[in-house]
Parts: sequence; structure tokens; C-alpha cells
Amino acid sequence: MRTTTGWTIALAALAGCPAPPVTGAPAGTDAGGGATAEATTSPGGPAAGLLPAGLYFRNGYLRYATARDWPDPTCAAALGPFADEAAADEALGRAAPATAGPGYPLVLHTEELRLADRDAYGVVIVLGLYADAAAAEGHVAASGLAGARVLPLMDFESSLAVEDWVAPDGSERFGPVKRVVRLAPGPAVPAYSRPAIDELDARREADADEAPVAPACTLEAGDWFVVGYDELWEVAREWAPVRCGDEPAFVPWTTTLLEALVEPLTGGGWRMMQVGGVECDVACFCEWPVLEDGSRVVEGDDPASGCCCPPVCAGGGCS
Repeated sequence: MRTTTGWTIALAALAGCPAPPVTGAPAGTDAGGGATAEATTSPGGPAAGLLPAGLYFRNGYLRYATARDWPDPTCAAALGPFADEAAADEALGRAAPATAGPGYPLVLHTEELRLADRDAYGVVIVLGLYADAAAAEGHVAASGLAGARVLPLMDFESSLAVEDWVAPDGSERFGPVKRVVRLAPGPAVPAYSRPAIDELDARREADADEAPVAPACTLEAGDWFVVGYDELWEVAREWAPVRCGDEPAFVPWTTTLLEALVEPLTGGGWRMMQVGGVECDVACFCEWPVLEDGSRVVEGDDPASGCCCPPVCAGGGCS
């Protein structure tokens, strides 16, 4: 939701989650990898039933890339949904002290999170995802946030029914109508116009060493934007749509949290996994160690340093 200026690129069905009462005031009310896996100072944490931060349960590629067989969440401890993006951004600022661990809070649109209440619409600030309603209620109570509540989610089978839809031009589509593009924790990211990314891609293919291409603006870690289906897939899994002021722009896919999750590891610490590419319905992945503050460990300034795309990853290695 925010923009600044410039540098250059470095290349329920409610099973398990009965609808609980809302805790706190309604949404919009004024409020007046190297660490250990335990998050003892946060309201949630692995011991409290906290699940990985990300939509692995809505994404078939991510579901099978996790370090262990995580259950699907049935509930989210959350703020929102907010129809107004400014209100959602304010709620995101309030949510920071109640973070449950690396990767949280998530900023998601109801179209991608898929609440059990299909009439609810807007941006949701997710404090934590849970398979157990009581654990989610405990997180809400511990957060002390006005407007925090437990939101039941559609189960996987029910959510498939809303995947298929028809665009205004009559074409059939599959996937959320709206999504949130959020920049990953880390350094500021240059955003480029469409002509600029075409130029950057052409230079890369030609291995040309020329003067840097000027970005349209520079965005800060955590900035987020609600985008439509066609925007998202215009340059799929290579560049992600953002905005510089009111103008459309693009950032490298791997600088965002699109199709990503952060999960705790059995031996301690966390990792981030992201779908880096899909060819012939086979995904390749990017993987980074994650620090306790949610930032990724990358090589140099290259956000794609954890990727093996292309070639396609197979069995945990590149072939």
C-alpha cells in the first residue's frame, strides 16, 4: 500500500472449527534460519498448535513441499475482513506485537483465504492459522487486540467449488479473483514499469551488460497491494504486479510472499518455501532459511538465491 522512490535491480464446512463468538470489537473499531522453533514470548507458537504461515492448504504445489504433513487449518485468529485498505493497513500495524512467529501476520484477501462466511469480503490480517478452534481462541484472547476474532475457514473440498469462475469476457478462470501481493521481509525493492521489465528480460536473454534500467519507484519490505487475476498472471511467477503511486509496476516474484509459506523445522529454526516456477504442471521451488524476525537468509542481494528454477527441481535437487 505504500510507495517511495528509487534504485536498481540485482537480480467450514466447519468440521473442527465451530463458529465461535467474536472476541473484541467488530473489525474497523478504533483500538483507542537460526532461531529456535519455540516462540515463547508470542501468543501462539508450535506448542500451541500454530500452523505454518502461508496458504499451503489452498495451493497444491506448496502442500507437497512442506517439511512435514501439516493439517489443514480450520480457523484463523485474525483482524477483519476490511473492505477499506487503509483500515486494513492500520490493523496490520496494530497486529505486529501479537505476531505468532516468523511469517505472521499474513495479509490475505478473503478470495484467497476463503472464509466459511462467503458474504465476508475484503482484506484479512491473519495472526495465526489453527486446526483447533480453542487454540485460535487462546491466541485471540492473549493478543488483547480490539477487533480480533476467530474466523472459520472453508475446508479444502468445499473451497474447490469456488475455484472455477467465468470472467466478464466469458473466459473460464481457475483461482482467486483477488489476491494480496506483499513484499517479503528484507531490503527495499525496486519496482519497474512494463516496458522496463521487457527491457530487463531482453538483456538477460542476450547476456547484455548495459547501463542500469531505472526503476519507477522503490518499495519497502511489507508493502502490500490487492491485485486482480489478470494482473497477477500477466508475467506469471517471474514478475509480480505492484503499484508506484497510481501507476502499475512490477517487482521480481521472489521478492514477494506469493505462493510462499514459512514453517518451523523439527530440528529448530524455520524455512521459507516458495513456488518459483511451474512447467507442465511440475513446480520448482525456492527455499531459504528464515530468521526469528521473519527475514530470509539470501546470498548477496539476490532474492532468487534459494531457487533452482530452471531447471525443474526433482526430488529435492535440480536436474
